Formats: sequence, C-alpha cells, structure tokens
Amino acid sequence: MDQWQLKLKALQQNVQEVQNEKQDVAQTLQKVKLRMNKHILIKDEKEHFSKENKENYNIPQDIQEINIQDQSKDTSFIHINNETRLSQEFQKPECSIQMRPIAQFLGSIRLVKYLQNFLDLGVYENGTLLKMLPSENQMKFLLQRFGIDKVGYQRRILAQLEEDQGLFIRKGVLSKLDQVKDELPNLEDWLESINMKQLQGNFEVAGYDQLEMIVFIQQSSFALTISDLIKDLNIQDKQEAALIYAYLTIMCDKMIKYEMKGFLNKKKQSGLVQCSLPLQNQCQIF
Repeated sequence: MDQWQLKLKALQQNVQEVQNEKQDVAQTLQKVKLRMNKHILIKDEKEHFSKENKENYNIPQDIQEINIQDQSKDTSFIHINNETRLSQEFQKPECSIQMRPIAQFLGSIRLVKYLQNFLDLGVYENGTLLKMLPSENQMKFLLQRFGIDKVGYQRRILAQLEEDQGLFIRKGVLSKLDQVKDELPNLEDWLESINMKQLQGNFEVAGYDQLEMIVFIQQSSFALTISDLIKDLNIQDKQEAALIYAYLTIMCDKMIKYEMKGFLNKKKQSGLVQCSLPLQNQCQIF
C-alpha cells in the first residue's frame, strides 16, 4: 500500500512539473510577442519620422536650379563640396575601448583561426577593427573584408567589440567560463534535451556551434531573434523557431543568473540546473 502511495505521489509531482513548465513556456512566448510588437512599433516610428523630415526639408525646384547654375560657374566649389561630403561620410566618432592585441581579442571568442585574415589587412588591435567598421551592414563588412563567412562568428566578433567598449559585461556562468567550461553542456546536449537534435547541423553551419558563445551573443545588441533563427538556421516553421527561441531564452536566463557559489562542486552527471521541461523532453541540464 505504501508503494502505491509513493508512486501516486511521484506521478502527481510529475504532472505538476509539466503544468509549471507549460506556464513558463507560455509566459516566455508572450514576452517574445511583446518584444516583437515593440520592435515593429519603433521601426514604424523611425520610418514615419524619416518621411516627415524628407517632406519638411524638400528644396524647391527653382532654388535647386539656381544652385546648380551657380556651382557650374566655379568647378572648385564642386571639388571642395565633394571632398567635404566624402570626409563627413567616412568620419566616425571616437569610441572608448579597452585596447588589446587582435590575437587576444579573437582568442577570447575562440576565433583565432581567422587571425591571419586580420593581420594581412594591418589590423593588429581591436581598436583598429572598431574604427574600420561602417555604421551599417557590419556583418556584411566582416564577410567581405575579412572572410568571416558564418553569421554566428560575425555576431560573436561584434558582441566582443561591444563588451570591450564596456557596453555589457559577462554575467553568471560566463564570468568564470575557464573554471566551469568542462562542466557545461555542449550544443548537442542542449538540443537533445529539447528534442531538437535534428537541427544541430543547422546551428553548426551557421556558426552557432558553441552553446556558451550563443549565450554570450544574447547579452549583446546582436542577440538572436525569432526572425534571425528562421533566416540563419533555415528553419521553415515559424512556430518551431519561436519554441527554440523560448527554450534559448530560458537557458540563457539560467546561465546568466546562476550564482557561482557552490557551482564548481556540482557534477555534470547530476545536472547543473533542473529545468522541469515536459517529460518527453527529459531535460537534465539547463
């Protein structure tokens, strides 16, 4: 009789864990929707503001014709105007950054294999790289100029530049990565725990091949969104991408907020964090 009571109690506990996890995933998805709506609203406001500025600052046709006629009389004016425009286009405000050799910079994000690409173009420090970056299409620039051909690696470099500028700091487990890296789950472990192991190849081809580096990227302004997951990982199902994003958000939150005290005494076999996922996922780590 006691055995049946224990089994019944264990079953009730499992049911409660499943219900709790469903609530967590539902809340996370709701937060994702709110973030997406906020992003769309900000984008619409920027486009509206830009359109208003163009309308307010339209130069009358007759004034344009006068300016063209006046400038055509003096070719030196055109030459000086072009030089001024070009200097303004490539002028970039000075940014404070913790200077360090490019080899050390790339080593901190495990991309030393690209070191020669930077040295060949005279980039010996992270500050030089920061000054070279354009204000837009920075990921495309890294591909075309330095041959960084994986979007995950591009985001990794840009996120590290932000950290070197003091725009964010590594938190939680990532702040002591060298001490705990052997106890962290790898990408394969995490994907298997959420029943997404079939997407491991998609992650690796896109350059999201190290779980801790994905968490690192998520702390920066270059964090992955649902749209990025669909595009970068070639995921056709939007709901599947939203579910991965929800699991990723939960996992990142646990790794970032996890206290270091007592962490080093834990073993991977026992599970770093019990995530209470539904029974079919059988998640034991994050």
